[in-house]
Amino acid sequence: MDPPGIIGIIGIIGVVDQILAASVKLGLDWKEAPEDTKSFMGELEGLSKVLSETLNNVIKNPDFAAAFQGRHSSVLSSDSALLSTCQKELDDLLGRIRKGGYGRRLGWDRMKAAFLSERTQTAVENLQRRCIMLNSMVAIDNIALSANTNLDVRSTRRELAEDRVSDQKRKILDWISSSANFEAQQADNIDRRQPGTGQWLLDSQQFRDWITKDKQTLFCPGMPGAGKTMVASIIIERLQQQYRDDKSIGLAYAFYNFRRQHEQSPRDILASLLSQLPLSTVEIKTMIQQISSLFAKVYVVVDALDECQPNGGYRHDLLAAILNLHNTCNVNFLATSRHIPEIEIYFEGCSIIEIQATDSDVREYLDGHMSRLPSFVQKSSPLREEIKTSIVQAVKGM
Repeated sequence: MDPPGIIGIIGIIGVVDQILAASVKLGLDWKEAPEDTKSFMGELEGLSKVLSETLNNVIKNPDFAAAFQGRHSSVLSSDSALLSTCQKELDDLLGRIRKGGYGRRLGWDRMKAAFLSERTQTAVENLQRRCIMLNSMVAIDNIALSANTNLDVRSTRRELAEDRVSDQKRKILDWISSSANFEAQQADNIDRRQPGTGQWLLDSQQFRDWITKDKQTLFCPGMPGAGKTMVASIIIERLQQQYRDDKSIGLAYAFYNFRRQHEQSPRDILASLLSQLPLSTVEIKTMIQQISSLFAKVYVVVDALDECQPNGGYRHDLLAAILNLHNTCNVNFLATSRHIPEIEIYFEGCSIIEIQATDSDVREYLDGHMSRLPSFVQKSSPLREEIKTSIVQAVKGM
């Protein structure tokens, strides 16, 4: 939000405080106020709280401006006019209250009309709803912002039943699950997942075919911010749950991040499956083939191929190494990426699922966060539905 918007917010908060203070100075007893007047003053206080929340989001969150850069014209373009109109009406209300003069007690019959001006109420309600939608959009966009962050979270290792697996295979499974960074990011992603989201993909026929048939490749492209990393984590969790007790099934996964390209070469990613053993790339490829052949099936999930460094043939080397496993092993490969022709050519003829923020996923997320909104919103079913509908329309599968 631009500086004039911030100034407008501060101005309205100040006017609301002055209205409340002026009413007290005039000796108005709120216990005796008509119910419709009390209701309006409650809306004023609610507006002040919502505006304060918006102001905090702008000032305290450095990623806010970047998150809404691309949607400023469609979502926030009318906020400046709303701020200006609302402040003008509240200034007029404050003037009418003060016109009676301090030091004299005023009856509510005389002041009720000033508080219940239709123009003032409309301006307050319009601005209040827009700010609520704005703060909800901040929460929605945090899905995309947090997709590339790696937090220090607790990670858990899957217990291995030593009586059902050989010592060699147990060590191999330890190697595959030894990448602490990827485990931490996977745990963090799943902790932030809203229950029910991504179910549309798990229920799709393409995914069912990929998980049940042999030597399958599934490509999942999507536009920036569509939630590809979260979808990859949901798929990984599904595989972990489904094959938790099946020691004949192997699972390996990796999350690319453009901020860490210097440490995510093909050798680094492939070596993460082998506990970063000091091997050459050729040796690592051979070892992976030998390891994969020990399992009845191996699932490999790689997120954000577009963030793999394209220079130096890194992306080609990684994809060639994984796709060539089809020739000797029963490997099912799934990858997510932005729409990039140089990547999509590797998946010609493969199954494809477009990743997007579906209306049902967005609504699931909003339903889980409605408790964070002001109480007057939670009490109004029509207002909650209006907020959810407006956000769903604004997201448009981002």
